[in-house]
Amino acid sequence: MLCKYLQYEGDLFQKDMLVLDENESTIELKEDDLLLVIGIEEDALNKQSSRYLRKLLRSQGRKLLISTQMIDQKMLNYFHETLLLPIDHLEMKERRIMFHCLIDMMMSRYHECA
Repeated sequence: MLCKYLQYEGDLFQKDMLVLDENESTIELKEDDLLLVIGIEEDALNKQSSRYLRKLLRSQGRKLLISTQMIDQKMLNYFHETLLLPIDHLEMKERRIMFHCLIDMMMSRYHECA
């Protein structure tokens, strides 16, 4: 649901937004692309993260991470910018609502700058 919302918001600015999962075919990031990794579920970005994600992180483009959990330092080194929100005490529903609001704020800032 959160990914669909992000795609909808991207459409408002005529920006292509792809939601990737483990079953996606290989995507090549270009230098001017942005990879936004959102980690809400526990252990979503641990040391055992998918090979596909690790491959994307080694590719070109700007990489940003927003996560509700503390991340291994080795994984953090792949990202240009990070926002870590240690909110383990919140239920999953509350985390999703918080991310929904955060996406709204990011999109409104982007709209002001565009």
